[in-house]
Amino acid sequence: MASRTNQGQPGNAGFVPVKEKKKKKGGGVWRVVFWISLIAFLGAVAALGYIAWGYFSSDQGYKQVASSAFVVSDSTAEDVVEEQGFSVADLEVDWEYLRSVNPAIVAWVYMPGTRINYPVVQGKDNDEYLWVDFNLKSSRNGSIFLDAANNPAFTDMNNVLYGHHMNDGSMFACISNDLVANEEFNKHRTLYVLTPQLNYRCTTFAVVVTDGWDLLVQTTFRDAEERTSYVQDKMDRSVVQPSEGMPKPEDIKQLFTLSTCDYTRDNGRAVLFAQVSDTTVPKSAPASSAEPVEVSSEDLEALEEGVAVADE
Repeated sequence: MASRTNQGQPGNAGFVPVKEKKKKKGGGVWRVVFWISLIAFLGAVAALGYIAWGYFSSDQGYKQVASSAFVVSDSTAEDVVEEQGFSVADLEVDWEYLRSVNPAIVAWVYMPGTRINYPVVQGKDNDEYLWVDFNLKSSRNGSIFLDAANNPAFTDMNNVLYGHHMNDGSMFACISNDLVANEEFNKHRTLYVLTPQLNYRCTTFAVVVTDGWDLLVQTTFRDAEERTSYVQDKMDRSVVQPSEGMPKPEDIKQLFTLSTCDYTRDNGRAVLFAQVSDTTVPKSAPASSAEPVEVSSEDLEALEEGVAVADE
């Protein structure tokens, strides 16, 4: 009989060696890294979700405004205007409703076949509506706004509208994303700018891709020669060409310019230029209550001579 002191010793039957558990080095560090990575991932997902929700909610807000103030389908283009007897005067906006939402409303801009279908406001400067939407809510989309230097009655030779380039394709993103390609540009040449007093039908003729340091914006001109020189420069720098060729720069009397960011370059800009091709008093425009003024033949002759000199 084996003694108790020999039990469990090497060489004895029934001996079970006991291995010491080795502590894993660095296990605690990797757990910390894992949790930090998980928290960072969840934070990134939450941030992306917040951004996506911002895009969605702002886009829905603008769609609600459009459905309340300006109901029109994408088929309302030149073919409908010509074939169905639809006129530019038929494009009507509920200005009373828009003013009740935001008194800074000055126009509505609409380009058939694109997502450009928005109210236009004007702030005290060009920063006021960068991050505030038409409903006066803080928003990454901001608003489409008229340059603060422009006359809100659109009497300037060049009327400049700004809009963000949103990653979901809204606001003025299509200018940089799509209209810089010749084929897409020529598919969407008509732009409508609607105001309480006049409806403007415009025809685009150039897109300039540049940067924010380029002094591209000019709202007024000393004379017709300076205006013609400005237009010619934009034609020369355009990345697209109208299918029928460029118009004569001296024939363009009034412009609408739409500017947005271009992400293909540092501080990039994509700028769309359109000439006013037709102006019509909308059917909803209030009738003038002013009494007609009689003009003598001498005054009329003098007025016509003054207009002729101005045109020169």
